[in-house]
Amino acid sequence: MLKRFTTKELILIALVSALSVAFAYAFGVLNIITGIPLLAAVNGLFSVILATFLYLTIKKFGTIIIYFLIHGILIIPGPAMGPPGIYKPIVLLIIALVTETILIIGERKVRVAIPIAMSLGLVLVPVLTYLIASAMGIPNMEKTLSVLLPMTLTALVFGLIGGWLGLKLHDKLKNKKIFRQM
Repeated sequence: MLKRFTTKELILIALVSALSVAFAYAFGVLNIITGIPLLAAVNGLFSVILATFLYLTIKKFGTIIIYFLIHGILIIPGPAMGPPGIYKPIVLLIIALVTETILIIGERKVRVAIPIAMSLGLVLVPVLTYLIASAMGIPNMEKTLSVLLPMTLTALVFGLIGGWLGLKLHDKLKNKKIFRQM
């Protein structure tokens, strides 16, 4: 049976998602100014660390789904994940469902499942963004095809690193009073 979220948990998810969106906008603007696409991968790394931390802190199905749904809605008009569009929450919802499914399957070995789930989720970002944005007819998406493989490989590595760093961050902070109260 699914457990309901408390108000504290929902507020924590919303605050962490808003923090992630603030970094997404900052990295998106820096990416546009500098032309360095690696900044988008660093944004993904940061997002994965926060998602891992949230999942381990709240430990309920739907945590990552709510986190990425809020994130996706807030970044619709911004530069993160490509040109502005409604496809962003759709992409992130699919990724959240895949990630949560992997975490349910690997529930007994969560320390192994988290980096794998987060890595696969981050790999799906450029692939699904390209596929859905192309299907929606967003201009200039064909230019993305030439860098899709490097973006996917970078996402794979950064997803593994982000999942591992999120585990370490949670291990370091889980005994703090504020997190024990959750």
